[in-house]
Amino acid sequence: MRLLLHHIQGPISFEDLKTVIVRDDDGDILEIKPCSTYTEACQVLGLLEDDSHWYHVMEEAAVSQSPAQLRILFALLVAVCGLNKPITLWENHKEDMTEDFLHQARRNNPTEILNTVMLS
Repeated sequence: MRLLLHHIQGPISFEDLKTVIVRDDDGDILEIKPCSTYTEACQVLGLLEDDSHWYHVMEEAAVSQSPAQLRILFALLVAVCGLNKPITLWENHKEDMTEDFLHQARRNNPTEILNTVMLS
């Protein structure tokens, strides 16, 4: 809410803060978008970063780093970088981060059929 108060001129209510007016380059109104939360209003206005750059970091690291290193990177991103949706990052890269566990389980249990579903 504080971020919106710095960027929206003359709000007259709390609901007014959650109503975003989208304008074109000339200042003409393109859309009036009511948002359900202050966070959503900030995202529509482009005031908050999304997690896309962190997803890109994990994509690049998955090419050259070991699963243990990926887990450390993931833990750092969650602990320090304030991810909006850490579960999405986990879901996108859980196979990359756990393939060493699966390999070890297959080696220890050669007669069992193991796949990544068991690690979810």
